[in-house]
Amino acid sequence: MFVALCPYASRVPYETWLLPVNHHAAFEEDISTWEAQLHLARVLKGVLRRLEAVAPAHHLVLHTSPNVTAKFEKTGNWETLADDYHWHIEIMPVIPAKSKSYSLKEIYYNSLTPENAARELRKVMVPAG
Repeated sequence: MFVALCPYASRVPYETWLLPVNHHAAFEEDISTWEAQLHLARVLKGVLRRLEAVAPAHHLVLHTSPNVTAKFEKTGNWETLADDYHWHIEIMPVIPAKSKSYSLKEIYYNSLTPENAARELRKVMVPAG
């Protein structure tokens, strides 16, 4: 199961996150079955089709835990990673005409509240298929 949401204090209008309902630190561990892959694909497809109605392009970023089996770190690092980290996907639409969003030393401005963004995205009619 997955949930899609417009996060509070989003960086750009219609920024959307996809998160697994159950806790997993690593994407590849959570999406190991065909059923999980299919469910994620359906949710992601629905979100992207809605975003296409309001944005010509987007950035999609997968945040997952690092490879802790690599032996490049000192022993003892990342011991609680499996408990502390929750993988997720961030989708940041590019809306040049409507948005004054920008980044200057990680300071963002977004004129659209996440509540209004989510409300507008729910109204978008997505064709079946």
